[in-house]
Amino acid sequence: MVTVQNKNELIQYNLQSVETQLFNFFGAGTETLRKDDIIHNIHPIVHFDVDNNRIVITMQIKTLIKATSALIVETELVFTYGIIDFSNYVTQDANGIWKFINERDKELIVLLIGISYSTSRGILLEKLKGSTLSNALLPIIDPHDFFKQQKKK
Repeated sequence: MVTVQNKNELIQYNLQSVETQLFNFFGAGTETLRKDDIIHNIHPIVHFDVDNNRIVITMQIKTLIKATSALIVETELVFTYGIIDFSNYVTQDANGIWKFINERDKELIVLLIGISYSTSRGILLEKLKGSTLSNALLPIIDPHDFFKQQKKK
């Protein structure tokens, strides 16, 4: 169990599971690719499962050849985090969308996206070990950038 300090109390969470929902590697024609020849499209999707005291983060990752936009890696990893007394920190708006009561608690999402992304980097490193893309690691990214991206959707 890990805790995050919010304004009045600690939010306790734990990583319950990590699942690979999808992994496709289309390696044909990638033998001569260099790290600079590819781009990664990374999209975290955050879902509040308040009834079960969970936050589920799906990391959708696609790796493409820059010159042709050809898809060479496609993966979807699902991270489930248990949140103790989650309903104490969120409320549902008139449209049925769950939001944090305290704005500061949004940092928990940034933290969990960062953990999910870092773990995704390691999983992909292992899955691509020995392939032509083994040196094309996902870049190190500030998780706040993902949070900003998520807010735009």
